[in-house]
Amino acid sequence: MHDLQAIIDGLPGIYLIVVADAEYTMVASSDERLRVTMTRREDVIGKPLFEVFSDHEPEKPSSGAATLRRSLEDVIATGQTQRLSQVRYAIRRPEASGGGFEERFWNVINAPVKDDRGRVRYVIHRVEDVTAHLHTQELARAQLQESDERLNAALLVSGTGTFYWQLASQRIDMDAAMLRLVGMEGFGEIHLSDLLERMHHDDRERLVLLGERCARSGDDFEMHFRVLLGQGKRWLFGRAMNVRDQAGRPSYLVGACIDVTEHKRTELALQRLNDTLESRVD
Repeated sequence: MHDLQAIIDGLPGIYLIVVADAEYTMVASSDERLRVTMTRREDVIGKPLFEVFSDHEPEKPSSGAATLRRSLEDVIATGQTQRLSQVRYAIRRPEASGGGFEERFWNVINAPVKDDRGRVRYVIHRVEDVTAHLHTQELARAQLQESDERLNAALLVSGTGTFYWQLASQRIDMDAAMLRLVGMEGFGEIHLSDLLERMHHDDRERLVLLGERCARSGDDFEMHFRVLLGQGKRWLFGRAMNVRDQAGRPSYLVGACIDVTEHKRTELALQRLNDTLESRVD
């Protein structure tokens, strides 16, 4: 046992050695493990692993304790090293620190130590505490989501919608503002054919031909078109950048559309006025 402890003491990191018996008796622990698990050596060495580190939900199949037990069983049965990522395993806080459990997440390596007959005698249990890293990732995701929500709100207010047009599959992903512009709120997966059904029949062929040209040449997309909404119609102006794949082939269009209905109405009214004036002059 002294030799095992000497080996562990010489290794940087969070290590524990357990016997390959029914209790997974702990026989050596690094100082770093004692520190992060808030335990003392005399409370750990010689004790069954799951008696000391019971987790707060040990009876659940998805709990950290159950996951670790299955891993140790597999290592002993197969003689193969096991690696686990982001295992949720809560650590019991000492009563002096308030008691209860402290949620932690660990990357785990369980490696067998075999005797001269090839039987697993011990398991070296090495962990890395990734709790802080995961919390940082979660915070970053929350901040990104908040930023996206602000952007979507701004786009809704401004009447601008964004889209992603996959040229090979003809799938079009739209944000909430774009779905509202084309009258397709509540739609799931959208393909070009779905959008064409909503468009004015005089604009459908132009959109198809423009999409085919973008797929062939890699040109960017720019087009005025009309969508039919009940008894009326809405004029939209769309512009998108053509993005190529690693082989240099046109892959998808990413862009935005704005509602230009009022502009078009003004333009048409001015055109009618101009036509009227010209006819009077003639």
